[in-house]
Amino acid sequence: MRQHIALDASIDSLEALRNTVASVARRAGATEVVVGAISLAVDEAVTNVILHGYGSHHGPIELTAEVEAGEIVVRVADRAPLFDPLAAPAPDMHTPVESRRIGGFGVYLIKRNVDSFEHAGRPGGGNILTMRRRIAEQMSVGAET
Repeated sequence: MRQHIALDASIDSLEALRNTVASVARRAGATEVVVGAISLAVDEAVTNVILHGYGSHHGPIELTAEVEAGEIVVRVADRAPLFDPLAAPAPDMHTPVESRRIGGFGVYLIKRNVDSFEHAGRPGGGNILTMRRRIAEQMSVGAET
């Protein structure tokens, strides 16, 4: 069970990308909790590519969602400048909400909603993000990979 979609990296593309992931997860028998978690992670990852990777420019984004060994595996590939989100600093959860800067929680939310999260440079330029979430709801809290 595998689906692939390639679109322009824009906010207008988010719904189609989320729907692709949700469709694969549901067909694999995932609960709505798992569907919601992996969909949120994808939404955050793609939004980061759109806003920070491409910025004011447009570019391609490709998403592949498939089931491998009891996991939903989602790969998001872009041609934006190389950026490893795993190197981004963790948000300070102890700062009062009213004192926090806006943003900076995307990678944190991704990690909290998947079992593993990996980054690799894309041959020819760009990034490949791979997110894995077990179909069964049991997940280690705050996976840090």
